Amino acid sequence: MAAPMSAAFPVVTKQVAKEVNNNHTDVLCSKFDDRLLLVVSQLQKFGTMVQISRSIVLDEMQQSSSVYSTKVLLGSDEPLTHVLAKNLIAEVTTTKPIILTMSLKDTTPKTVKALASLVKEVVS
Repeated sequence: MAAPMSAAFPVVTKQVAKEVNNNHTDVLCSKFDDRLLLVVSQLQKFGTMVQISRSIVLDEMQQSSSVYSTKVLLGSDEPLTHVLAKNLIAEVTTTKPIILTMSLKDTTPKTVKALASLVKEVVS
């Protein structure tokens, strides 16, 4: 069960802990005025820190689509890190930049999809 957002403090925070494919997983979202901090952890630590910003791009037909740019701030800067970051926040609807920290035991597509829906639940 997700803990409620706290309204008394300037930083609104919500967290949840669930089993995802037999791995204890903690997800936390702190909403600051200028950005979101997301923590997704199966190892009970921050892990790799990635900055994600979203841009809206118009194509030839004037249809908009989201384009994400990622930058590793701390940790291993590997192609898989960028793919995981983009997939974890794919369902999040925000225009604010996101700081995502992730430490995952399981990076299978099934787990990442489950984590993405968990992230969406915590952010909304």
